Amino acid sequence: MKAKKEQGRLMRIVMTVSLVQMGAAIYTPVLAAIAQSLAQNGNALAQVLPAAAGIGVILSGGAAERFCQKGQYRAAILSGGTLFAIGSLCSWQLFFSFYGLLAGALLLGVGIGLVCPAAVGLITASFYGEEKQRAMGLQSVAAYGGAMFFLIIGGYLATWFHWQVVFLTGLLIVPGLLLTWFT
Repeated sequence: MKAKKEQGRLMRIVMTVSLVQMGAAIYTPVLAAIAQSLAQNGNALAQVLPAAAGIGVILSGGAAERFCQKGQYRAAILSGGTLFAIGSLCSWQLFFSFYGLLAGALLLGVGIGLVCPAAVGLITASFYGEEKQRAMGLQSVAAYGGAMFFLIIGGYLATWFHWQVVFLTGLLIVPGLLLTWFT
């Protein structure tokens, strides 16, 4: 019974932090609005933001590998999730600055690059047989379903409020960080 409870707790952590994969989708619904708002550099920024997030993922690959090889999934999730949240706040707070948005996108990417391998590694290390297959399926649903959901929510927020508000959705990683921290 205790093992089942532990696996349930681990799965909640994995599913919550897997929402960071939506980070790649955060910018998509607001790229046109960014281009219009930042007339001087807007078009360039709209093209560079998704690439900056991708570069962040690539840059964090070595660190993610070291964390996972040592079984330090919690440390990877906490550090990556924190960088992801900081990147979201940078993008929200520094929305008027070409370099602020670029730095935010880079931090989002680094966070994604740390958290995603750790989530999969945690499943691989903690679940076996059919439970592992089920856990991988649920993680995929959280990751890709979250990305799809946040595309829709991002479009709604950009339409009805301001495109800057979209970046606050990145703070939805905080419950996963709290679950990870207190376990």
